[in-house]
Amino acid sequence: MDFQQVYIIIDSLDECSERVKLLDWIADITGWKMGKLHLLVTSREERDIKHRMELLGASSITVGGESVAGDIEKYINQVLEDDKWKIWINMFWTKSR
Repeated sequence: MDFQQVYIIIDSLDECSERVKLLDWIADITGWKMGKLHLLVTSREERDIKHRMELLGASSITVGGESVAGDIEKYINQVLEDDKWKIWINMFWTKSR
């Protein structure tokens, strides 16, 4: 099966127990030079991760500070107050079993 576009999202790379292997894998797949592949990686700004990503020519956006933490807290509180997330979790939980 051919895909029009492929999106891979890796969240919290800095928390990965096998970070070196994952960074090697990221380097491998970005070396494929496929126009269909899009990769988004989130991480705290760790020196080894930043260095490897710079070597790959990756673009980066730094998000941080008290204003961002406050916005995230507001968003999470708002989502938790809304019962819609419970419906979504129940649907996901039922389908995954």
